[in-house]
Amino acid sequence: MTQLETYKNDLLDRLKKLPTDYYYLALIVVTSFITRIVYVFYFTDYKHYLVSDMSGYWNRALAMYEGNIFSMFHWAAWPVFFKIYLSFLFKIIAFIGLYKHLLESVLTFHIFLSSISIVFFYFIAKDLINKSPIPMLATLFYAFSYPLIYLNAFILTENIAIPVFIFSVYLLFSSNNKNPRIFFSGIVFGFTVALKPSLAPIFLSFLFYLLLSGKKSGISHLVKSVIFSLGFFLVIFIASSQIFYISKGNVSGLHNSTGANFFLAQCKYRGLSSSYKKHNFSLGPPLNWKHKEWPTFKTNHPINDQKYFYDLGWECMKKNPHWLKERVLNLKELFLGNLFPGFSSARYFHPLIDISKWLMVFMSCFSLLLYSPLKKKIIPISKVLFLISIPLSVIIVSFPYQPESRYFYQLLFVIELLFFLTYSHFEYIKKKFL
Repeated sequence: MTQLETYKNDLLDRLKKLPTDYYYLALIVVTSFITRIVYVFYFTDYKHYLVSDMSGYWNRALAMYEGNIFSMFHWAAWPVFFKIYLSFLFKIIAFIGLYKHLLESVLTFHIFLSSISIVFFYFIAKDLINKSPIPMLATLFYAFSYPLIYLNAFILTENIAIPVFIFSVYLLFSSNNKNPRIFFSGIVFGFTVALKPSLAPIFLSFLFYLLLSGKKSGISHLVKSVIFSLGFFLVIFIASSQIFYISKGNVSGLHNSTGANFFLAQCKYRGLSSSYKKHNFSLGPPLNWKHKEWPTFKTNHPINDQKYFYDLGWECMKKNPHWLKERVLNLKELFLGNLFPGFSSARYFHPLIDISKWLMVFMSCFSLLLYSPLKKKIIPISKVLFLISIPLSVIIVSFPYQPESRYFYQLLFVIELLFFLTYSHFEYIKKKFL
């Protein structure tokens, strides 16, 4: 028997010993990948979706790829590191000879990442829920969640940030107090935040989890938190340094237009048009687009003039006696708002996204029943509190800005995990309340 045949037989023996669940998982992942490919490339008009934010990301990443890295257009608005990531991805695609199919290659790569993240979702679910076959059912449900399949047709931060975020949570939950794994979890979550800075407050959720979980001493928890933080801030420092470099010192963080977003959330303008040194920018939250009677705010200040826009926003807020009520009511947009981007050319978009909205509302409300098993400590408390804190962080961050349903769809994996965890304890909950 040759060495190759020995290796082949050894591999077959190992495959035979794998749990049956792994075969089901592989089937779900492959089927989800094929479904996403078919939907994106045959049921959407993906080539015409490079407009608005998607156009900004794509065109500026192309300019970076071509060597024009210092333009103000790259760093004045929108997450900068995502454009840097895209330009690097373009180089890889060109190197392997697929540049003629650049858009298709990028979308396929993101679909691949989304499909692989299903594996990590399964292991998180299995860690939380020890009642078979619920982890597999949760994974099946997540793998075919329509909003995430639909978003795969777009050049958006979610398509890389969500899979990476799930991977960071998997690393955290499976770390078993191993410092290298905790450090790597910090690196991966740092990459998530570099791509999507609005997720930065969730860093505190990771820290609190590490500080409160386990049975070892407080010093041990503190050490784990420091190790995670080192990995996290290492990536943030590298990303911020790169942004600082391409902006020639104009940007010292990850994002530079939060002031403009704050202003548009407080003042009644449909959008913002900034013209500064031949650099023209337009910005407008989807929630503001509904108000066709509102004017567009025009200014010669650069869109990244944070102090200017924050000051304007504060003035509008102080003059509005109904500010708090409006902010609270606007939070419903996280669940029931119109999804941006929303294209009717995507087959079955309207019925499927409407069903998804109400499913998300139902799952969120149903998950409130976790209070009883959480109080009785019959579920992993630190992990559940960690997961609950993630959507709460998004709600808190969204409060002073204009919320969008896309912000919550990126956390769909958390909502579905909590829903299926609640379902796994439903018999106990029924006995408690009925």
